Amino acid sequence: MPIEDTRSLKPKFWDFHRHGQRPLFGRSGAHLPPAYTLDSGAWTILTIHWNLCMGTISSFLSERPDLLPLLQALERFDTCGEFLLTELGYGNLETTATLQADGSFVPHTPYPRAAKTMPPNSPHSGMARTDVVFARLMVAGEDHSVRPFMVPLNDASGAMCRSIACRTT
Repeated sequence: MPIEDTRSLKPKFWDFHRHGQRPLFGRSGAHLPPAYTLDSGAWTILTIHWNLCMGTISSFLSERPDLLPLLQALERFDTCGEFLLTELGYGNLETTATLQADGSFVPHTPYPRAAKTMPPNSPHSGMARTDVVFARLMVAGEDHSVRPFMVPLNDASGAMCRSIACRTT
């Protein structure tokens, strides 16, 4: 899916979701896109990749042109886009990202129930994964609300990136 189609919600974006919809369980009024009926797992991965990951990142492109190479890699599907908002504890978001003096961020999961969860978020050999991770932005000890952060999860060999852990629950 081209970046601009995702960013501007052009017809090609919508066609993936509704073009040629098929009746759901033979009922009128409830329909599913053909891609979903053929392979719901692949459809879910593409929906997360295009809608949630690329859609979130592309909304910052005007102010952050440095994100274009990442979006281009996502567009080519060189990396699979993930979207990690939900935490195991299902309560208020507890994950933090603390701004460092050099401009980088240190993500922190304060306790196990604050771990992010969303299938499919485990690495697959041969496909790098990049996640949009939502965390509370902390600057000098002050909470600046929840923000999205781009975090590489694993490389194309399936090796997890430094300080990243992935496990089934």
